[in-house]
Amino acid sequence: MKWKMITCCKMKQVLKPKDFEKLVDVIRVLEVKREISVQEVMKITQKSRTTAWRYMKTLVELGVVEAEGNTNNMIYRMEKDSRRMEEI
Repeated sequence: MKWKMITCCKMKQVLKPKDFEKLVDVIRVLEVKREISVQEVMKITQKSRTTAWRYMKTLVELGVVEAEGNTNNMIYRMEKDSRRMEEI
């Protein structure tokens, strides 16, 4: 899809190459599960809670995911509106 290519380009601009690769793994899981927690991101990326949170914050800012819940129980879901994804 068009949004995937645009989003990947934007992610490459704001992330170091190794961090970009970690986020690609997270997005692959999100495409299947449709939602993910910071704890799951920590397992996938083998990074600290702070780094996992920062990765997800980047995806929220890029419009790839929506954050729901409070700080300790945050769940990230794939953006529901596919038209929004094409705007990124």
